[in-house]
Amino acid sequence: MTKQTSTPRRDFLRLTGAGAVAAATAAMTGTTEAARADGHPYSGPLPKKWDGAYDLVIVGGGGTGLCAAIEAVQRKLKILVIEKMPFIGGVSSMSSGYLYGAGTRLQKEQGIKDCSVDIWWKKFEDGTAWSEPLKRVRDNSLNSPIYYGITKRNQELFKNIVWEYHTLIDFLIGYGAKFAPLDQRWPFMHLVVDRTLPVVFQNIAIDLRKHGGKIITSTRANKIYLDAGGRVAGVRAVDSSGRDFNFRTRALLMASGGFLDNDKLIERYMPYWAGKGRVPSAFLFSNGGAMNQQTGDGILMGLEVNASVDDMDAGFKYKIAPKNRGDAVVNGIATMQSPMLFVTPEGKRVGDERQNYTLLTMALVRAGAKHCHFVFDEAAMETTGAKTFGFRELVEKGVIFAADTLREAATKAGLDPDGLQATVERFNKDFDEKGVDSVFGKTGPLFQKVEKPRFYVSDKHYPVRFKTEGGLETDAHTRVLDHRTVLPIPGLYAAGSTSGTCTASLGDVMQCGRMSARYIAEDVATKRV
Repeated sequence: MTKQTSTPRRDFLRLTGAGAVAAATAAMTGTTEAARADGHPYSGPLPKKWDGAYDLVIVGGGGTGLCAAIEAVQRKLKILVIEKMPFIGGVSSMSSGYLYGAGTRLQKEQGIKDCSVDIWWKKFEDGTAWSEPLKRVRDNSLNSPIYYGITKRNQELFKNIVWEYHTLIDFLIGYGAKFAPLDQRWPFMHLVVDRTLPVVFQNIAIDLRKHGGKIITSTRANKIYLDAGGRVAGVRAVDSSGRDFNFRTRALLMASGGFLDNDKLIERYMPYWAGKGRVPSAFLFSNGGAMNQQTGDGILMGLEVNASVDDMDAGFKYKIAPKNRGDAVVNGIATMQSPMLFVTPEGKRVGDERQNYTLLTMALVRAGAKHCHFVFDEAAMETTGAKTFGFRELVEKGVIFAADTLREAATKAGLDPDGLQATVERFNKDFDEKGVDSVFGKTGPLFQKVEKPRFYVSDKHYPVRFKTEGGLETDAHTRVLDHRTVLPIPGLYAAGSTSGTCTASLGDVMQCGRMSARYIAEDVATKRV
């Protein structure tokens, strides 16, 4: 049985701001003393009037919810998508667009080698895959996140995502996604370019409506109704004017995202990172407040009906961003594609720049630095990462400073020119005399001297958090589990970042939504719900 950690009654009131405190407290504590005699909160009375009846209601109109919705209507389900923001796409529409998968059409067409599904899955089993389904050490460790193998409680769901991932690439191309040419050095990496992910979501919405699906925006779901038998009966929502709606449904899919912006949930499950002095939310920090609505609504609603949770303490996904620059950012993925250095205000490196941006960000936090700078030369400006992320345009926007000497570029960016000069001289000397970085062991094609004018130093970039990994626990068919019985709550499902059984990776959340819709359609057809 899944272990539920208790939360004081007063804390849960602050978390939810909702009614049904007795039932919700029972869900959080693992007790039933305050629940109804039949053990089912919200088993009655149900609303006297429903504002619509559906086969499936999806809470969340981001990448997960939209991918689920179009799959559901294509299987002849009557569906409704409830999105609390005034627009669709969610945080997925703001993603850098990196997808990681195997056995795809693009890999085959472009002759990419060593990219079979078997090889990719073996990397996850070994704990050597770049992506994030490998659970981190607990977040109160300053060394987290450290990948050490798959420890999701149910690995079957993730394995199914990996094996079916190739269908996602075809699906996205069909709805307008454009991909950059693949690179043999990173055989599993697929990059959506030209800002076509938002186009994909708009095209899905158009197709969804053509098939009879319905989307309502600026409306927040806030309550699950269960019938006397403990099955999902419907969902309540409120629009921006304060009007309540009650929708009857056979199945309810929670796809409302993670809890990045819910301070109380962070305090409850990741206490080390709680408080304003820790790593800030990326969307508040770099976009001036845009998309600061990852408040864990679906998770909280699930907890109120005794749902189990998993991986809530797994830690954040981190990256580097400048303050209030929107999309004008030196993307941390560029360090994996171009030879550059990653330094503190004193000009000191904090790690091997080839590692993924989450680990590099954590190295910065461990070093106690408040911000960092990217440093590279003219030779690096001509490489894949710099071109992919438009570094020359960032120079024009003042996000990257250019100069004829390294010291001058450092001075423009506001970091210690002496410290940077000493770091670069040692780095270059290692290249000439040892052929390996003596400080962090950097080798290979990204280990290149910083010596060719012009020199480039980025503006201040700060560590920020932008994803959570935990959520509602499900079985391999995305059915949410009751923490008391570890059996599915009939009619309740979770996918994407709302699910603690899925991962928060962009491609995984979309494919999880698609698969969940298929499972739900099967359950509806067989009258399981």
